[in-house]
Amino acid sequence: MRGGRSHFTELKTDPGAPGLESLLAEVNKLERVRRLELPADLFADVSEKLVDAWRARALKEYPANLERMKAPRRVTLLATLCHVRQTEIIDSLVDLFIQLVLKINTRATSRGKTRPALHGSAPPRVHGRYLR
Repeated sequence: MRGGRSHFTELKTDPGAPGLESLLAEVNKLERVRRLELPADLFADVSEKLVDAWRARALKEYPANLERMKAPRRVTLLATLCHVRQTEIIDSLVDLFIQLVLKINTRATSRGKTRPALHGSAPPRVHGRYLR
């Protein structure tokens, strides 16, 4: 648990605002899911509609309700959620990374406008004189 939240609760959350903290939180989620070593073809023989229904059901459940379920149902719902969330987490990591790169680029560009000499827009100087 982190900050009073269970891993199950964190797994269900979407990433926060673009930033290093959000990126690292998503990486931690992905690492946790990957440690389960679920096979890539786990639900290959199951319809996508049924997998989506199981995922939706798992998202709605409270941890206490899952604990009361019989093991086969509980494991199926949790495995489905983890399997699908793994792909979603990877997608969100890509989105976060792109947003962070754009944010860094925007900052660098705006700083370049206030200090043009740092970005090569001003001519070079030799002994206090501009070369042209």
